[in-house]
Amino acid sequence: SDVCSSDLNGKRIRTRGRIALFRGDAADFVALWHETDGHLKTGGFTERIGRGHVAGAFLRLHQPAMARPLLEQNRDELRVEAELDPGDVGNWSALALTLGMLGDRAGARAALDRAGKIIAARSGGPGTWFGPRLDCLLVRAWLEADKGPILQELAVLLREPVPRDGPYHVRVLRTHTTTIPLQGDSRFEAILADPKNNAPIF
Repeated sequence: SDVCSSDLNGKRIRTRGRIALFRGDAADFVALWHETDGHLKTGGFTERIGRGHVAGAFLRLHQPAMARPLLEQNRDELRVEAELDPGDVGNWSALALTLGMLGDRAGARAALDRAGKIIAARSGGPGTWFGPRLDCLLVRAWLEADKGPILQELAVLLREPVPRDGPYHVRVLRTHTTTIPLQGDSRFEAILADPKNNAPIF
């Protein structure tokens, strides 16, 4: 019965974690992280992505010192992966985001430049490389004080004919780690509320 109780408790925590994550409830997400002694599992994410979510929650709560070791671990892993597979745009965009969250502006821009060159070399029509292009655009939100051009490009990008599900649905972008610098900006909220970008999930 103890095992069953433990399993049920683990599922309860995972469910609460996912709800807190997608509601953008940083306080509850961090509380669960502490409750699990730093081993919060929300399901469906790699450990590195999970650490990024926790770090983002700490940044929302204005606790950068708590976010830093998590981000530094991600940074170190991504640097190794980028060296092993320098043609993988996902490694470079993820590294750029991590460095941006750490406040390493020069490093983030260098990684972003590498990602941009890979995308440019393999560019196609509308919708091509949508995910990496969106990631790179959002990294800039961590680096540039003027959000206007970024939001203009985001509004155009979200009109491209690609599936609006998973990590690209506006309901996810509203609270996602990558969009923290844009959250609370009325222009960002207007883009997310636009019916053309706001189709039902089901």
